[in-house]
Amino acid sequence: MKKYLVEFISTLVFVFIAVAAVTVGSSSNSPVLDFVVIGAAFALIYAVVNKVSVGFMNPLLLLGALVKKKISGKDFGLYLVAELVGAFIGSLLFVVLMFTTFSTTSVVTGGNMVAGFDNFSSLNLDLAVGAVIEVVLSCLFVFMFMRVCDSDEKFGAKVAFLGLVVALGYMLSAYITGSMLNPAKCLGIGISYICMGDIETIVQAVFVIVFQFVGAGLACLLLKLTNK
Repeated sequence: MKKYLVEFISTLVFVFIAVAAVTVGSSSNSPVLDFVVIGAAFALIYAVVNKVSVGFMNPLLLLGALVKKKISGKDFGLYLVAELVGAFIGSLLFVVLMFTTFSTTSVVTGGNMVAGFDNFSSLNLDLAVGAVIEVVLSCLFVFMFMRVCDSDEKFGAKVAFLGLVVALGYMLSAYITGSMLNPAKCLGIGISYICMGDIETIVQAVFVIVFQFVGAGLACLLLKLTNK
């Protein structure tokens, strides 16, 4: 039970930091710096909790770990619940903070905190184009992350590489679909917006999540085909 509690807390903290960084970065002149913060936050949390929990804070990476037999089916299910609940609470805390502090939705939606297509995408991508991009990015993200996990690098170097993979993945996706390649984050934000009376956000999030898992599934297939 301890490892699932650690995963819950880790995901809550990381999702809060990631969403805050992207939202703030979109209104500043240093968006790249914010993704450095995200990568560093992931690396630090992963390094701290790795001996107790998987420390992935992302259901797509859990799927990769399951395929690579790093975790059992039971662990996958319980870790998934921990991540989803953690992401929801982390997202809700940020949404409530923004609404109560700024009394407006513009600060919240301006940073691509929500995920989706058409007017939910900063590039106004339609569903077809956005879906392809989300599938490809999710596939590359999971494949690269699991490959780094399997590398023979020393722990410190491995943690740094994992942080870099996360930062790059989040940077590429956050300003395209707003997903940050994390279904837990997408679902957490969507449910948080339901609490605020917005239904369309969760509908968009579901579409994004489906495409993310398609990409993760392709990555798992590649991992099996290229398994040493």
